[in-house]
Amino acid sequence: MPAAAELSRVCAALAGRQTPALVWHGTDGERIELSGRVTQNWIAKTANLLSEEFDAGPDVLVRLRLSSDGAPQVHWRSLIVAAAAWWCGAEALFAGPGEDWDEVVPDPASTPSAVLDVVADADARLTAGPAGAAEETIAVALPGLALASRLPEHAPVFDYTGEVRAHADVFSGAPPAAPSPSPGSGACAPAGSFVVPWRPEPHHATSHGLPPGAVARVLAALEGGAAVGLSDLRDPAQLQRVFAAEGIPVATANGG
Repeated sequence: MPAAAELSRVCAALAGRQTPALVWHGTDGERIELSGRVTQNWIAKTANLLSEEFDAGPDVLVRLRLSSDGAPQVHWRSLIVAAAAWWCGAEALFAGPGEDWDEVVPDPASTPSAVLDVVADADARLTAGPAGAAEETIAVALPGLALASRLPEHAPVFDYTGEVRAHADVFSGAPPAAPSPSPGSGACAPAGSFVVPWRPEPHHATSHGLPPGAVARVLAALEGGAAVGLSDLRDPAQLQRVFAAEGIPVATANGG
């Protein structure tokens, strides 16, 4: 799990960047481009929301499933929420397809002090309220321009999309006293651009439910001044075409 100090460093590097940091292409045709400063603002606002509304910190587990059909779905908001949780010192894991929420734990022997479930607002399970050990369910609208989540009336969930903008864009959470090594190999990725086709798998298949090294590569790239492309496109040829138009060469996430 990336340490809070790593996220502090990454966000400090992002804060002064007006150039693109994240470029998202979705299967629905949506394109979102976030500058470094805007990316940092989203992470900071989300970290403030998690810490102020839910006391997110060490021993808190944030379980993510940003999908409407139960299958794991990559999304730029996945990275934002996961990064914010890690900045708070919390754990962030992804549920796999058909996986019971209660199976999503960082370690079979661990007992988190609190569990938060983060799901897409179109997820049918919203009407059921918190699942299993979860204390709260947080709904996220996936469209980039959405101002509020589309929720069933009286749904027992928290509207992330409607509330996150009200939180401060500077996070004052204190990092650990001991400095953490830079993500990845210990050095920032060189400035440049590459694509990570970021596809969560069941949490037990790879570390933190992501392809090995994917999180470290993304954080190192952002800290080093690179632009990172994120997409849920499945066709490699289509992925190449879409990001070639952006001037971003494609690299796989699986080896990093």
